[in-house]
Amino acid sequence: IKRYEKEHKNNYQVPKKYPLDPELGAWVTMIRRIGPDQITPQSRRTKLNAVNFAWKSTRSCGSSFMSHFRQVKDKTELSEEDKKWVNSIRVVYEKGNLSDARVKYMDQLKIDWRTPVE
Repeated sequence: IKRYEKEHKNNYQVPKKYPLDPELGAWVTMIRRIGPDQITPQSRRTKLNAVNFAWKSTRSCGSSFMSHFRQVKDKTELSEEDKKWVNSIRVVYEKGNLSDARVKYMDQLKIDWRTPVE
């Protein structure tokens, strides 16, 4: 983690899916989820604090779903590309493969995403 910070100088904002070291990205994500109060042993928390580890990520979600969602969230009229995305999500939902969390996001749209968008 020190090598990463030395190279990137971005306050330990390691991407969850860091391609050069996927285990590092997963580890940083796990450490943040656990939080400083739950880190054991105490010496690990002390070491992380000593290097000014950022316990909260400043990175925004980079998933394809969230990127598209942000683009269409407040729209009442969709582009053809937006319609394709909404319809593809609807199909995933109809197959029972859309997580509850993503259903909640989709329910925030200003359009009825549960019926085909034309």
